[in-house]
Amino acid sequence: MQNIAGYLIFLLLKIVKCTYRFEYQNTEILLQQEKLSRSYILAIWHQNILASILAHLDRKYSMIISPSKDGEYVAKVCEYFGHEPIRGSSSKGGVKALINSIRSLKLGIPSAVAVDGPRGPLYNIKPGVFEMAKKSGVPIIPLTVTPKKYWTFKRSWDQFRFPRPFTKIIIHYGEPIYINEAITKDEIVEYTNKLYLSLTGDEEKIITSFA
Repeated sequence: MQNIAGYLIFLLLKIVKCTYRFEYQNTEILLQQEKLSRSYILAIWHQNILASILAHLDRKYSMIISPSKDGEYVAKVCEYFGHEPIRGSSSKGGVKALINSIRSLKLGIPSAVAVDGPRGPLYNIKPGVFEMAKKSGVPIIPLTVTPKKYWTFKRSWDQFRFPRPFTKIIIHYGEPIYINEAITKDEIVEYTNKLYLSLTGDEEKIITSFA
């Protein structure tokens, strides 16, 4: 049943995707990584997962997806689009998911990470993305997704965005963030602020420490 439902969702999204107009900015950042034969981590907000997946169908990406029932449908759709779902979350299977993600990165498969997922709070960056970058030796590339028109699921914790058909979606790649191998707790705070600013441009909500 999940396979059938997943495939139907895939077909629907494939049709909707054909109506979108994507504008890619700073693509030379990804091209540079390709020239170096290196993978990378795309850092996104959880609310932009759908548009992020549909905007990157030209290459296989690994994605950490919740082991929940809802996550099963998302995983099936990702597979149909040619991506590699890695099941796990901070509360279940997190360590295994992290290990598998790092393994994929070392094999040359880039990763897309919802840095405030899988349960939020909204725009609250989790430190796991920095551990992935440190252990794999690849940079984090901030990815901002801006649909001109979209529906917002206001009851969801991430304020999930579904771009409206025929809308324009701007895909912007930020400057790569390289993580020191011997990262300290204070440096994680610095990296978190740097990534947050790149994703939002909001200097008023940077953090000074982790609780």
